[in-house]
Amino acid sequence: MVKAEFSDPDGDVNDGTMQWRISACDGPITNLDTNCDLNRLYGQPVPTRPTSPEFTVPSVLTGSAVPVRDIVFEVTVYDDRGASSTIEDEWAVIPDPP
Repeated sequence: MVKAEFSDPDGDVNDGTMQWRISACDGPITNLDTNCDLNRLYGQPVPTRPTSPEFTVPSVLTGSAVPVRDIVFEVTVYDDRGASSTIEDEWAVIPDPP
């Protein structure tokens, strides 16, 4: 589970919504050869209030034997007046020991 926190200096943070897109990839997104799974680990079509999506990290990309090495998070936050901001981050996956 991950959690995002944001502040809205000109409004109530409880009126904000978030849109999460979380993907499994075979390497860091800064590498041009990196491939991300087309089946997102978490993705929602419209912004919602939950700030803590839950998902399971697979050991390999869908339909392949390619190991998952990074998880990419894209979060878009919308305030009650329609303004938005997006951030993207990635975390390296630490595989389970044999």
